[in-house]
Amino acid sequence: MRGASQVAGAGSAAGPPLLARRLRIVPIVVTVVAWAMLTATAPLSAWTIAGAADSAADASPDGHLTHSGVFTQSGLLMLALMTVAMMAPLAIPGILLVASASPRQRADRPAAWFFAVFLLTWIVVAVVFAPFATALGTLLGSSTAAAGILVVACVLVEFDPQRRAVGAPCGPPMQLHGNGSSADLGGAGFGLLTACRGVRLCALPMIAMLAIPSSLLVMALLTAASVIDRFTLGRRRLVIAAGYAAMGIVLLI
Repeated sequence: MRGASQVAGAGSAAGPPLLARRLRIVPIVVTVVAWAMLTATAPLSAWTIAGAADSAADASPDGHLTHSGVFTQSGLLMLALMTVAMMAPLAIPGILLVASASPRQRADRPAAWFFAVFLLTWIVVAVVFAPFATALGTLLGSSTAAAGILVVACVLVEFDPQRRAVGAPCGPPMQLHGNGSSADLGGAGFGLLTACRGVRLCALPMIAMLAIPSSLLVMALLTAASVIDRFTLGRRRLVIAAGYAAMGIVLLI
């Protein structure tokens, strides 16, 4: 924490608040574009709580991500798009922290490296998680039931005694340089580290999303819960846990 505080302190002298406000726009725009593309490729049924019927989950003609098509070219592209839509907002604290360690005239470079590596890491994580989500749906005979169980399990994660420390925006002490290629490498490394640390908190919501990829409504609700949880640092965990419980019950009924 102290190392990150030193970075933030250095950034207060090197970069003005205006720069930080502008850097927030990048992940927000990326998120909006990703959601717009998902909406454009999804049928109207995707905005129901269960999405397409389980019996149709392996043969969707509209190109939307399906269980059997995850490891096709189109499936991987859709998986990446869903991951970006869900995780891009969570990169904002890290982007601001990395930018604060660099002079104003080049703060965008290490911040861009952080953002790119952060998203790429989460896409890889999603690819790894996808078979587990599919296997659980197959085992239970219903992707909706699988998603419901995973969402209910998210309630338990909200009460992880280490969640506030893991989710803190400063993360562990890490040396971030302000200039040269070392700044870019530091930003990239911090993006990897931040994404890996976030797996402990976001793994279950992501697997739940992957269990029922045909429902954009479930994805939107999970994304909203994750973003609120991230930016409130666990201070609203009772409300978020109640939301997860309600969503899980609806999926299981």
